[in-house]
Amino acid sequence: MFEHCIPDSDWIPFAKQAIRAALALSSVCRGWRNIAISTPQLWTTLAICLGTPRLLDHLGTIHDWLGRSKALPLTIYLDDSEDEYLEEDREPLETEDIYHEISQVADVLKLHSGRWESLSIFVPGQFLGAFGSTQEVSPVFRSLSLMTTDPTIPDNIADFRLADFKPRSVTLNSVCSDFLGIDWSALTQIYLSDLSIGSYLRLLQLAPSLQECRLTSFEFTSEDHGQIASDTITHSLLQELVFTFRDDSLVCIILDHVAFPALQKLRLAGSRLPMDALSSFFTRSSCQLTELHIFACCLDDHLLLHLLAQLPSLVELDIYPNFDDSYSPDLLFVWLSRIERPSGADHGLEEGTAVRHTFLPNLRTFKYTANPRIPFPWISFSDVFGPQRAWGNPLYRPLQSIHLTFPPQSSRPTAKMDKEVLPLLLAIKEAGIDLQIRYDQQDVLQALDART
Repeated sequence: MFEHCIPDSDWIPFAKQAIRAALALSSVCRGWRNIAISTPQLWTTLAICLGTPRLLDHLGTIHDWLGRSKALPLTIYLDDSEDEYLEEDREPLETEDIYHEISQVADVLKLHSGRWESLSIFVPGQFLGAFGSTQEVSPVFRSLSLMTTDPTIPDNIADFRLADFKPRSVTLNSVCSDFLGIDWSALTQIYLSDLSIGSYLRLLQLAPSLQECRLTSFEFTSEDHGQIASDTITHSLLQELVFTFRDDSLVCIILDHVAFPALQKLRLAGSRLPMDALSSFFTRSSCQLTELHIFACCLDDHLLLHLLAQLPSLVELDIYPNFDDSYSPDLLFVWLSRIERPSGADHGLEEGTAVRHTFLPNLRTFKYTANPRIPFPWISFSDVFGPQRAWGNPLYRPLQSIHLTFPPQSSRPTAKMDKEVLPLLLAIKEAGIDLQIRYDQQDVLQALDART
């Protein structure tokens, strides 16, 4: 019963809930305390705030907590205080004292490194070296998160090593992977931010099992000059790639050096979408991409269409344009509505006439967020599903879900909708197609349908 009170999640808010639950259960009465202390599953999560002037006062509690967990795998979180005590400017001697106090806590934790399952450290980079080198490797280790707030790498950061640890998931923020000594062969998931392009490309070569990669705020450093190989790095297992970027030229550097033949999901968020680099990347990879998500990017009508034409395998398309851009989806809707008819057939779509899409022929889900500064092309949007007689035709595009979202700063969608469009949209929805036009946290079409 006590075990069911502990949240089963690595996410740090849930981890802290687990700690509070263990303490609460052990404080009800003497009987409950005895049961709680003798239940090791309650004590496998340990969160330590390193940002306190009385850190060493907690060493006894840390010892007791680790002892209560017996031989079970451990989840450990180490971070700064909410008021960022470790970030304060100090004299060098005071900083050195804090460094040694953190080292003492780390030494206690490393006595149990053989059963670490998950380790998360969120401290300024100048203190990361205080954790030193860990000798005993954990056979159950699966997750590592290292996040620092320093824009530059301190000299002592190389003192921190996890030699031969084999995590499956790694998150690095402003922490170079080169010095860690990790065995990357089992890695399947990695999140990188504020690192160099060279670090990312080297990791690709070291992690043959990688399946998911998320990159944020990467940069091209002076060390990258002349160190990035000219040969294409082909990664045969990577299935999901996420780019969040400020400079599209940096994305181009990465895309120009890689090929991901197994890629299925691509998410792009940033400035201008690097169309040419993406086109070359798709050609080089020959991947069967099924999901494409574009967020806050500036788009070019014709280049976007030609890029999408390279992706006949696409099943889900999600576009959230940059509101400072003048892009309109009118031409995209026109291309989506085009039907290829057999040669010799007249231009009318007769009953039983075969219809076929060559542009995104496998698309099932389409999501679009409207730019409130641009008039929305309702006429071309209503044509996307094609004539009613074509709905359900097995040769027709299997589009079964369209979600159109209008941000709060937009006017109500129906206020500027063409009169002939609304009945058609309601008919599409009545036919069982998941058509949603969302505004102010509600589906406008569903609200209209409820009134009739």
